[in-house]
Amino acid sequence: MALTAGLAVALALFGILIGRIPVAAAANGQAASSGSPPSGSGGLVDPTNLLAPPRAWILVDVSNGHVLGGSNIHQDLSPASLSKLVTAIIAVTQLPANAEVTLLASEPALPPLMLGMKPGTPWPFTDALEGLLMISANDAAVAIADTVAGSRPAFSLVMRSYGQLMGLVDHPTLEDPAGLDDGQASLGLGNRVSAFDMATIARDSLSIPLLAGIVKTQQFSFVAPGGVPYSLTNINGFLTSYPGAIGIKTGY
Repeated sequence: MALTAGLAVALALFGILIGRIPVAAAANGQAASSGSPPSGSGGLVDPTNLLAPPRAWILVDVSNGHVLGGSNIHQDLSPASLSKLVTAIIAVTQLPANAEVTLLASEPALPPLMLGMKPGTPWPFTDALEGLLMISANDAAVAIADTVAGSRPAFSLVMRSYGQLMGLVDHPTLEDPAGLDDGQASLGLGNRVSAFDMATIARDSLSIPLLAGIVKTQQFSFVAPGGVPYSLTNINGFLTSYPGAIGIKTGY
């Protein structure tokens, strides 16, 4: 069994060709990828540090996309902030790198983490992407959704189209750009995605150089609008706990 598509396959997504590169993806709240195998036992993640056994997981061969192992790989589950990979992929197909994104309305119910974006204040798109993927900033997700589609509800329609165009096989529910699923801040009941489809999303994200560069970055500094200095530290502990790791994203 293999994930759909392979190294030589590309798909037109909103008019942009994105090559689909197989990567390894791990569950337990993380989509993970290793650029090279670890040496010795030091590369193994200490299981005592895991909060709970994963409800679903999948391991994919980097070279050919074959599924090497997994459990409940087609069960739809709440991906939480792993959903931001979908938002990021859509954003880079719709916005140029030098674009600006703007949070159009106040979102008082958005939970941390956030960059502290103010409604009506434009931010450089690439800085927002760094916040989206490095610290899982919810306001960055909403600002990107607002800029791409005009509102969060309108962006949910774009997310659903993405799922169809990219050939996700387990019919995911894609509603919220930030992956919120608390019933208060989220759109609807939140997103539902299988581990199998999440692996496909992870592969697609790493096929885009801008996103692949961000998700492996451990520190990023910039000056935000208003002259406020920022220094972001990637919250993905996989980058420092597993030698050779190159991403990708956490979700809780």
